[in-house]
Amino acid sequence: MVLQLTIDENGCFVHVEVVTRAGSRFDEEALLAVKSSTFKPARLNGRPVFCKTGLPMLFQLK
Repeated sequence: MVLQLTIDENGCFVHVEVVTRAGSRFDEEALLAVKSSTFKPARLNGRPVFCKTGLPMLFQLK
């Protein structure tokens, strides 16, 4: 599955969208994981900036 994230200059997600689905339960878990995460913000000329990025997510069943 692939998510598209919008991250602010503080490293917090602003918006998340499922681009490629893996099934409703997997999608839900991926969204929960992202919403509780912080990220390093993108930098432009040494300054933190808003950005959009793709995030592939892999699940392994045991």
